Amino acid sequence: MKCSVVTRQAARGAGIRIAIPSFVLWAIACTGSSTTPGRDNNGGDNGGNNRGGSTGGANDVPRGSDPGSVAIRRMNATEYNNTVADLLGTKLKPASNFTFEDRFGYGFDNNANALEVDNIQVENYTTAAESLAAEALSTPTIKAKILTCAPASGDACVRTILGDFMRRAFRRPVTDAEVGKFAALVKVATTAGDTAEAGIGLALQAILSSPNFLFRIEYDSDPSSTEAHPVSSYEMASRLSYFLWSTMPDEELFAAAEKDTLQTPAQLKAQVERMLKHPKADMFIDTFGALWTPLRAFIGHEVDTKIFTKFDDPLRKAMVEETRSMLRDVFSGELGFNQMMRSDYTYANAQLATHYGLKEKPASSTLERISTKDTNRAGLLTHGSFLAATSQPALTSVVKRGRYIFEKMLCGSVGDPPPDVDANLPKIEGKTVRENFEAHESNARCAGCHKLLDPPGFVLEQYDAVGQFRTMDRDLPINPVVQFETDEGPVTWKNATDLSEYISKSTGYAECVTAAVYAFALGRGPTPSEGGGDMDEGVLADLRNKLDRDEWMFPSMVDTIVSSDPFRLRRGFSKGADQ
Repeated sequence: MKCSVVTRQAARGAGIRIAIPSFVLWAIACTGSSTTPGRDNNGGDNGGNNRGGSTGGANDVPRGSDPGSVAIRRMNATEYNNTVADLLGTKLKPASNFTFEDRFGYGFDNNANALEVDNIQVENYTTAAESLAAEALSTPTIKAKILTCAPASGDACVRTILGDFMRRAFRRPVTDAEVGKFAALVKVATTAGDTAEAGIGLALQAILSSPNFLFRIEYDSDPSSTEAHPVSSYEMASRLSYFLWSTMPDEELFAAAEKDTLQTPAQLKAQVERMLKHPKADMFIDTFGALWTPLRAFIGHEVDTKIFTKFDDPLRKAMVEETRSMLRDVFSGELGFNQMMRSDYTYANAQLATHYGLKEKPASSTLERISTKDTNRAGLLTHGSFLAATSQPALTSVVKRGRYIFEKMLCGSVGDPPPDVDANLPKIEGKTVRENFEAHESNARCAGCHKLLDPPGFVLEQYDAVGQFRTMDRDLPINPVVQFETDEGPVTWKNATDLSEYISKSTGYAECVTAAVYAFALGRGPTPSEGGGDMDEGVLADLRNKLDRDEWMFPSMVDTIVSSDPFRLRRGFSKGADQ
């Protein structure tokens, strides 16, 4: 489908405003797209109990030939802000002021199926494009980067400026015909009495409003064919950069794409190694990491400071940086995903160490790596960010904590309570929270789920709603010891260390970790392999098999994913399979 930019002309010499009708963006967004069936939730389809035990085994699953299909992907807010920063050098963050929020799929905000577009979003993008284009031509450093020659010198210069900008904005080579359509807007401006430079601004607005910029578009020679084919090196450059950096490719990726050297596993491995060492790799902490853990939720989480009077913004910031620092260790390959759950160190400053009751206290407000060996702190579950985000503002929440662990760390799945069941617990004076919760087990309609959700929450009752350790609650002793039924028999957890150790070795955690990284990388959830058609289960099995061998290291997981066929290949949209 062809799409043209519609202009509204103001008074001669007063400038021209770009307007792109929403139906145009809708039409292009849907053309040639394909959707992937599957789960749009935060957990697995496993149901029932968690699967404990070793992560090893044959993982004898069907090995399909279908790499799956992904809808055309709109940039989410984080990707948009990062991309315009790298494209233009701007410090503006337009997406932070958008009047809409990105939807989530499979627990992440980069899921292609969830990132739809409507008229309100189009207006936001159009307004952002106007602001960015205006800033670009009024800021000397940005202007010099774009205007590599004098636009008034003629059409050749205009085409050079726009062609170079479009190549980076669209993240692929552009044709003379494409450049000509945007160059025509400069002519519109000069005919209206504006300067050629103003016309460049008009063209920049149009480029930044184009679906070729806002969407990550990949092409099939036959959009209806289900035969898999490799993505181009330019498309691979974007797959890599938006996976690991949440932004557009850098010049090294563009250069590799131009040479067509982003096709073999060795070429991809070399790029991954480089990219994970780049400062931009920290973005993975604030995208994948902050959503896989409840870190992003904690940043906006309300704490009742009338009860927790010592909780303040510096303490919140220290808790955020504690978890970010641990995630940085994981994503750099210093710490395995399993070790993160049971680590014997953390990052704290004087205020946070005091809050935790640790003997080792840094002398300053700067976070330092300190030992937590032989203390009540053991990995992510005892971070203040985790414990607070899974609590109420004033009280702990057995169910929120337990459900988070059961679904997002053990890959179990439970439904919501029946609509006619009163979920409010009776508060009986003289009884602990745990004793009050036993009311769940007396109701047969509640017991099935709560026998799975409550035990992890009971263990963590020794930590209050802001992560401080305690042995008493309302002058009553807390009993953290629980017995949890697994497919391999009962296990006993006496404290958070036992729980963390169990999770770190469980098959459920292995499944959750691998599926989460895989879903984030592909922008879609894994598709069940029914009849051996889809490749996802085979790749996930390979990832799980490598975990113990490679000590659960993230860089090894990334190598496996980016060299897999679902990451390297694509196919067209199948009306039968993809609807």
